[in-house]
Amino acid sequence: MSNITNLLVIDDDPALLTGLKAILSREGYSVSTTCYGTNGITLARETAPDLILCDLMMPPPNGFDVLHTLSRDPRTSHIPFIFLTARASEMDKVRGLRSGADDYIVKPFSREELLARIDAVLRRSRRKTVAVEPGARE
Repeated sequence: MSNITNLLVIDDDPALLTGLKAILSREGYSVSTTCYGTNGITLARETAPDLILCDLMMPPPNGFDVLHTLSRDPRTSHIPFIFLTARASEMDKVRGLRSGADDYIVKPFSREELLARIDAVLRRSRRKTVAVEPGARE
């Protein structure tokens, strides 16, 4: 089993994808990117990344559609999902979290905040996985 954490980033801004891939790769993550929600859904199903970062406002399917599709698929429903978006109102954040996202990061964001939030979501996800493994104690 590989110790490398695999991330999938879905955003319709190619420049942002390039920057995110550089930042996350320097931190030791293996990063796949796509500008299209449809491709992101396919990549998630094929590669089962450890975490997905997804823009909210994209041409269809938008981030909500991507999350909804992946959360209904047994192959991908367990994958932690973080919205990465310019939509900054409290109502947007609450809607994003209530829709099933594990976190919500508002653009622009700092490198430190991005890495801390990814780490926190992965840490929670790993704790949950350990707790449900056969023979795990509660």
